Amino acid sequence: MKNVTISLDDELHHTTRVEAAKAGKSMSRYVADLLETATGTASDDAAADNPQVEALERIFAGPMWDVTDDGRMPTAQKRNERMSVKARLEALRQIWESPTLPLSEDGRMPNADERNARH
Repeated sequence: MKNVTISLDDELHHTTRVEAAKAGKSMSRYVADLLETATGTASDDAAADNPQVEALERIFAGPMWDVTDDGRMPTAQKRNERMSVKARLEALRQIWESPTLPLSEDGRMPNADERNARH
């Protein structure tokens, strides 16, 4: 990588600095990218120059989940139904695994005093 010194008038310098900031690049990187584009030597790998692009490419290249029902996205109502079913199943699982639920000797649910006496 070679360093190059260039002279710019004040207005061009200001405009270039603002555009570089908008692009999230240093002024040096911004000018280098402009020169690469102008000379046709721009790298095809944008991710190598920008870690944010690289991160997004990794995310989008990740595993794809099938969220469709018969090729169509589920409606909001269907999504909410799925969530409520999941929530109910989780609540039932917690109840089932709870150590405080065993029935009393006569087959009824224990009251608070009976539950506290067991511990």
